[in-house]
Amino acid sequence: MNEEARPYKSIPVENLLVDLTNPRHDPAANQQLALATIARDQGPKLVRLAESILERGLNRTELPIVTPAGQGEQYTVLEGNRRIAALKLLSIRSLSALIGLPHSLASQYARLHDRATSLPAAVDCVVMSREDAEHWIRIRHTGDNGGIGVIPWDGKAKHRFRGLSTSPALQAIDLVVQAGYLDDAATSKIAITNIERVLNTPEARRLIGVDVKKRQLILLPPEDKALGRLALIVADVLSRAIKVTDLDSKVQRVAYARDIAHRELPKSPGDGTPRGGTSSTESTRSPAKQARRVPTERDTLIPKQLKLEIKKPRINSIYFELMALPLQRFVNSGAVMLRVFVEMSLDDYAHRNSIPLTVRLKRPTLAGEKTVTKDMSLREKMRTVADHMEKTGVCDKSPLLGIRTIANNKYHVLSVDGWNAYVHNSSYHPEAAELKHTWDNIQTFVELLWAKS
Repeated sequence: MNEEARPYKSIPVENLLVDLTNPRHDPAANQQLALATIARDQGPKLVRLAESILERGLNRTELPIVTPAGQGEQYTVLEGNRRIAALKLLSIRSLSALIGLPHSLASQYARLHDRATSLPAAVDCVVMSREDAEHWIRIRHTGDNGGIGVIPWDGKAKHRFRGLSTSPALQAIDLVVQAGYLDDAATSKIAITNIERVLNTPEARRLIGVDVKKRQLILLPPEDKALGRLALIVADVLSRAIKVTDLDSKVQRVAYARDIAHRELPKSPGDGTPRGGTSSTESTRSPAKQARRVPTERDTLIPKQLKLEIKKPRINSIYFELMALPLQRFVNSGAVMLRVFVEMSLDDYAHRNSIPLTVRLKRPTLAGEKTVTKDMSLREKMRTVADHMEKTGVCDKSPLLGIRTIANNKYHVLSVDGWNAYVHNSSYHPEAAELKHTWDNIQTFVELLWAKS
């Protein structure tokens, strides 16, 4: 094989050029601007990468992909621009100042440069055309691509890799899966550390009815009641009804465990009867208190097994469309129609319950000021209806947690103030998983909206 045809080549660092059309940022006019953009955008992350290179060297399991730059022995980096940028900043002390980095970053690179005793003068690279590289870069950075791309580890796999395969949280998930409360596939993206936080708190464990001895999770009698409570916790974490910010302190974790201990237990997957002797008639007033099995992975926004009785034909049609629309293929349509469905449902509930969804504002005029009436924003409607449900005893605070959390997030798809601001915001890219999590968090609230339509 001649030198020109060799796919691998050791290239001096000074002959490696960062890509001016790097997908991570807008096209840059020259090398100085491209390096500055990478360093500024990445900030402390690039500093930590530089420190890792200093301590451990370059990652030899993933070689940079380069292509001839058409300028002598120079090559443009197509894959690995962060690594090469970090290496250049480590190698040339004056580079930070030359590209105009702020002092906070430049001083960190200067300290790393002073620590460097030996840095690679050349980097082993894979050489190919930009066209050939496009395939490998795409499957490296754009998801699993049906299995040919990089499939990230889920939370359970990360725990196993870190030597936590016997963690109580993993045991709790396994027990809930084995009991039939949910399918194993549904737990692939669960935030397992949230379960770990609860189970690492002794007072919370006692309220749930479990213990941990030598990293072994133990169900205390009555075991079926303890298992049902674990199922509730796993369901909450999976649907993001409970998040890390809700479990920051010991007080929060104990309060959450106390709430779990007072909830109605899930029905037994085997015979459909309640576990732990809880009466199935205790909370017939509110569907929010009926514990549910965790939904399995689905391709639609609304689970197909959900049954709502919606008497308004237009809203009912949207409801059925959202149960049939393949969300992964039509994610933007799903996001827009979710907003439409939620707002129409709120308006109808408000009409049936005589809840005003308008506000009176004073506006300045040449003659002084006048009072005008305007419709509430969507998130104001969510708060108003949630307040009505709680005040009138339709439900307690628990089933309203999801909708209140969304209403308080001004960047959420359902709470962006103004329909036009959402629809015409080209910078917002909804994700199928995000939309499904949104539905899972508001499903009980939506069921309450249509409970007596």
